[in-house]
Amino acid sequence: MLEPFFTANEPILHFADGLVFFLLGVVAALAGHTFRASRLGVTQALPWLATFGLLVGVAKWGVVFIPLQAAYLSDSALDLLRSLQAGLLVLAHGALLLFGLRLMPYPRWLVPLMLAGVGLTLIALSGPLGFQAVARPLAAYGLGLPGALLSARGLLLQAAQLSPFYSRPARALRLSAWAFVLSVPLGPLAIPRAGGGSVRLLGVPAEVGLIAGGLFLVLTLVRGFDALRVESQRRMERAERREALLEERYRLGKELNDGVLQDLVAAGLFVEALEPGLPEEGRTYLGLVRLQLQGAVDRLRPYLMDLSPMDWSEPDPYRGLAQLVAEFQANSLLPARVDLSQGFGCDAGVVTHIYTVAHEALANVRRHAGACEVDISLRPVGQHWTLVIADTGVGFDPERVSGPGLDRMADTARKAQARLKVESQPGKGTRIALNLPAAVNSTTNQPLDT
Repeated sequence: MLEPFFTANEPILHFADGLVFFLLGVVAALAGHTFRASRLGVTQALPWLATFGLLVGVAKWGVVFIPLQAAYLSDSALDLLRSLQAGLLVLAHGALLLFGLRLMPYPRWLVPLMLAGVGLTLIALSGPLGFQAVARPLAAYGLGLPGALLSARGLLLQAAQLSPFYSRPARALRLSAWAFVLSVPLGPLAIPRAGGGSVRLLGVPAEVGLIAGGLFLVLTLVRGFDALRVESQRRMERAERREALLEERYRLGKELNDGVLQDLVAAGLFVEALEPGLPEEGRTYLGLVRLQLQGAVDRLRPYLMDLSPMDWSEPDPYRGLAQLVAEFQANSLLPARVDLSQGFGCDAGVVTHIYTVAHEALANVRRHAGACEVDISLRPVGQHWTLVIADTGVGFDPERVSGPGLDRMADTARKAQARLKVESQPGKGTRIALNLPAAVNSTTNQPLDT
């Protein structure tokens, strides 16, 4: 009874089938871009899933649009389009294989070995059998089946990692794993060859099952991506709390610098003024008081540099960085060579990023590098700024050593979409280089490509 209905509406089924997988690619691409800062492993693999969905969607649409060109194109041109369609299926399922591999640990030699095997098989069989006849089953079972199995296994591993923290998204990823296994491998074979009809499963076109499986896959993945949204929201909340703490630290530092420190210095001056008019015993005791006051001032200055390093509102990066270095020298008594090459101006957001990284790097030098020299340079390179801070201190192993200062520099670089490079070896000093755009979008605080 349904056979005439499916036969009459077969082009619509093919179009809907392609639309579902194209939608999968769009959803994966949007999720990968929106949550690119996520630390969850699935995020790094989403570009391959997006490539798979988009290419499969275009290939499936070819079933509808290629026959429409029959009245305008020659047989050789139509055959070329069908070969292109088969090639897109091979590329798409190769991307699916890479998506599955990115979700789980694997030997790096495995990918080129598998792709080389598929390529050699395609070349060897294309001659006697024809490219189209080989490409579809090769895409389905040479790439699609292992890709679907690896993707399912990888999603199950991701679900196990998420389960203690995000239980509902973890369950959705488990369902997505089954959707991959059930819907992906039959996809290429559901595309009819030239002059052939669609594959029937229990009297129903395979596209019906693929549409249902693809929609289920999209919905479960969207639920799984909810973990990325929750993680991003929590990261933003942590960032807001950190910003509030920094503002409180800077306010406290300013009050200490303008109040307590000045009072201690003034008390020392009063003691020094009283000292000459007193007898020798009194001068001895006042000298001890003066030494205690000076010691308190010396101990307080390094903490003030951490709490209130400088005026972060200084719009000129040259003047601001020069002030930061001058304060660093006053508090650390270390020699510092400064190279500030004049260039173009930059936005306030960029200036803040420069100050933050410079402050954290100099604070690490003062705390951990030992007696050394420091070189600070700020140069315009193209439409980017390059900040370099290098010292000749004790150094460290960046692979094994971490700390709040390094974390804050990394967070600042990530926020600015900049490149931060930390080079250091024990006994050979440390070099920190920051490369970031000169302009940011005033509404999003994101770098502008110039």
